[in-house]
Order: sequence, then structure tokens, then C-alpha cells
Amino acid sequence: MRSHWLVRLLMVLGLLLAGCQGTGGMSLLTPEPIPVRTDRLRLLWITGYPLDDPRTTQLQVGLREYLGAQGYGIPYGNLQLETYYLASAPSLPAAVADVQAFAPDIAVVSGDEAVQTFIPAYPDPTLPFVYCGLHGDPAVYHVDLPNVTGVLARPRITETLRLAHAFLPEAQRFMLLTAADGEAAILVESLQQQSEALGLFVTAPQVRLPESWEAWQQVVLAESALVDFIVVADYHTLRDTSGVLVRSRDVLQWTVENSPSPVFGLWQQTIIDGAVGGLTLSLPQQGAAAAARVIHIVAGASPAALPPAPPPHNLLSVNLAAASRWGLQIPLELVLAAQIEALSRFQGGP
Repeated sequence: MRSHWLVRLLMVLGLLLAGCQGTGGMSLLTPEPIPVRTDRLRLLWITGYPLDDPRTTQLQVGLREYLGAQGYGIPYGNLQLETYYLASAPSLPAAVADVQAFAPDIAVVSGDEAVQTFIPAYPDPTLPFVYCGLHGDPAVYHVDLPNVTGVLARPRITETLRLAHAFLPEAQRFMLLTAADGEAAILVESLQQQSEALGLFVTAPQVRLPESWEAWQQVVLAESALVDFIVVADYHTLRDTSGVLVRSRDVLQWTVENSPSPVFGLWQQTIIDGAVGGLTLSLPQQGAAAAARVIHIVAGASPAALPPAPPPHNLLSVNLAAASRWGLQIPLELVLAAQIEALSRFQGGP
């Protein structure tokens, strides 16, 4: 079975990640287990993602685990965590009224659209906000406010392209394949700029932004053979013709099985589900980074004292089964630079 060959290669990327700290030396992701807290924390998670979008669940996994390590948990009776779906609110004023009625101690907001619409519209400047996984620019979204801090999602595009080139040194052209959602334009612009700056490929990346699952399938079947490799970004929002959200794992695995060209990814789960590799982000890690900021605020820190930053670590992830599927050899320099760690059974290992 493919999962018996699944491993990940983890590299400590000191120089690459130095620019990700942004906290004046403060470590935000090193929780030390402490006794159960005696105070109560009312936390509201405001998401712009639909109810059936799996990203909210994955983000909250990291949040809950980090809070638990810090002594806050629903089983302890000291954490009240509720999720508010903006997409279900009849209007923005109604959403604001609902949040005011809940009266959270801190609000966590995920999804670019939710961040840029809800936070600037909220009338109480004393409520601390922590945004999670923001792709855009906080200044452009008007959330560079004294009561706001957050976690930036900055995919390591340059490093992932270098990794793909190490596997495929003769590669001349590649495709970016990502769902046409509200965050796609930011990713496309960043990828085009970084690819041009790299100068490794003869042509500009082919960008495909399918709006549905069927359109995604059509791109893979008709065009994947015309490029040397594919970089897959976001595919969580794809729906079929009946409007049903397609499971992200099903999307990725179908893509892998039907693309004659190797597939690389920007998120760790993409590699676990069958792509070759990438310097990846993790949704639970984004959630944990948001929880770290929550803890600092609870301890008395001002959000303004916690500058926005990505999580302090990315993972260099490689799926050996996927490399074997496309007949790729692991570059020697990658093996020498990395620590090899087998995945647990829960993560897809043997």
C-alpha cells in the first residue's frame, strides 16, 4: 500500500525561517504544560469559510491542542469556544450584533474575506482580535489596529519551486492549479513574481483557476501532460454540479492518480495525501500560532505588542510513494540535509 512508503523529511530551515519570527525574539510556539487554569476564557472563532469547509476544523485542532497544553480546555470547564459562521449571518450588522451578544474575551477570525470585512466594522476597539491564516496584507485590509494581531499564511513558493527543480532539473514549464476563491489572486501574484525572480524555467507559470470540481478535472485531464509538473495550492472550496463540497482528500488523490506530471504542494496535508513534496504550511500549526497569541493576550500582552507573523516553522515534506509513482529519485543533497522521520499510523504511515 502507498501509505507503507509514506515518510516525511523534516529540515531545520534556520536561514529560510529567520524572516518569519517577527516577535522580537518572543517564542510563540513553545507551550509548556501548566496546571489547569482557574479563570475562564470565552473565545469566539469567527470564520468566513462555509459550514462544510474542513479548514475551520483543521485550524481549530491546533488551537485546542495549544490551549490544552496551556491549561485551558472544554473538559476542564474553563474554556467556552464557539464558532460563528459569517456566511450564515443575514447581514454584517446582524453578525456584529451576534458577536456583541456573545461578549467574547477574545475573537479569532479566519479567512481573508472575514478578516477584511468583519474586524474593521466591529465598533468596540477594546475587543482583542486574532486573525488566523491571513494571505493578504493587514494594512490593505485595514486591520493594522492596536487591538488586532494575527498569523500570516505565507506559502514558501520559492523553496517549493526549488525543490521541484531538484527533482526535475530538466523542467521547463509548470502549472499553478488552485481553486478560484477569494484568496487565489494573492497567491497567483506572489507565485508569478517569485517564479520570475528564480529564473529556473523558460516560460511563465500556466495559471489555472477552476471554479468547480468538474472544471478542475477537465484541467487535469486536458492540460497536465503539457507541463513538467504541477503546483497545487487550494482545493478546499471545490463543489460538484449539485453544489456539494468535494472532500479535499478526494480532490488531491484523484488529481495524483490522473496527472501524468508530478504534483507538488504548498500545504503539509497535500503531501500526506499524495503529492511529491514542498516546503509546506500546516493548518493545525496556523491554529496553534493563533492560540499562542491568545495566551499572550490573556497574560496581559497588548495585541499591538505581537506583530503579525507566520508560524515560526515550515516543514520540508516529501512523500516517497508519490516520488516513486512518477519515477523520481530523491535528490542526494535533500537526503543529506534532512532528518528522516517515519509518519505515525494516524498520519498515514505503516
